[in-house]
Amino acid sequence: MEKINEITESLKKIKFTRSSRRKSINNNKPPLSMIMGFRKWYGDFGLSAASKKYPLVYEKLKELMKEFDPEFEFTTITLNKNFKCEPHKDGKNIGDSYIIGLGDYDDGELNIEGEKINIKNKFYKFNGSEKTHFVEDWKNGDRFTLVFYKREKW
Repeated sequence: MEKINEITESLKKIKFTRSSRRKSINNNKPPLSMIMGFRKWYGDFGLSAASKKYPLVYEKLKELMKEFDPEFEFTTITLNKNFKCEPHKDGKNIGDSYIIGLGDYDDGELNIEGEKINIKNKFYKFNGSEKTHFVEDWKNGDRFTLVFYKREKW
């Protein structure tokens, strides 16, 4: 729990920017979101700008997953702040993803095809490419989510 608290405090200090690439699942508004790890965006391929800007946070996130599930392979981590995504399936992920919610919020369960899952300070593994999912309403504070996944082959 100490590492989760440390990461949460780091996330509170980060200046999240609006991501135009995910507004289709956010009521057509750019959400506060960033990518760490490897990404491909049009002709840009490689380690994301956020990974380079916040290398200590990126290392802490990789350590967190390694401690939780050392066998899980991922290329990319999406970080979201107060992102209430609408029902969707992930378009470019391969296989299972892990998600965890961090912050001082209440409620805000992950809804996967009608099943509400509490992800606050708990990892949950699911295949977002196969299952429709979205975020329930939350209250009282900021809600951060970390999604660890493998991107489609480049």
